Amino acid sequence: MKIPHSSVMQRELGISMTPMIDVVFLLLVFFVCTASFQIAESVLPSPLASTGSTQVALPQEEQKIELERIIVKMKQQGVLTQLALNGQPCASFERLTELLTALATIDETFPVILDIAGDVPLGSVIDAYDGGRVAGFQQIQFAANK
Repeated sequence: MKIPHSSVMQRELGISMTPMIDVVFLLLVFFVCTASFQIAESVLPSPLASTGSTQVALPQEEQKIELERIIVKMKQQGVLTQLALNGQPCASFERLTELLTALATIDETFPVILDIAGDVPLGSVIDAYDGGRVAGFQQIQFAANK
C-alpha cells in the first residue's frame, strides 16, 4: 500500500475563501443599500391627541412672523472696509460684535444677513461672520444679487 504524499492531501483539504468573501461583500452592499437612515417614528412629534379620543387633532399651523432682519452691509473704500448695521455706520469689527451681542440678547433667532460688496477682502467677510457667531446668532446668511 502506497502512502499518499502530504502535498496531495493539503490540496484536497484546502478551502477556497474567494466565494465566501464574494458572498460577504454582496451581503454588505445589500444591507448598506437597503438600510434606512431615518429617525425612529416614536421620537418624532405626532399630531394625535393624547387624551385617547378617537378624533385626530389637527396640527396647528405655526406662522413665525419675521419681526426684523439684521442687515450688515460691507463695502470697501480704499484699504478700509466700511461697516453698517441696519443702516447705521459701525466703526470697527469689535463694535459690530458688541452691537450684535446686544441684539442677540433680545432674540438670537433673528436672521443676520451679510450684504457684502464684491471688492471686500475675504478676511473682512470672515471677521463679520465670526462676529455674528460669537454673538450667538443661529442664522447668518449672505445676500445675493438677482
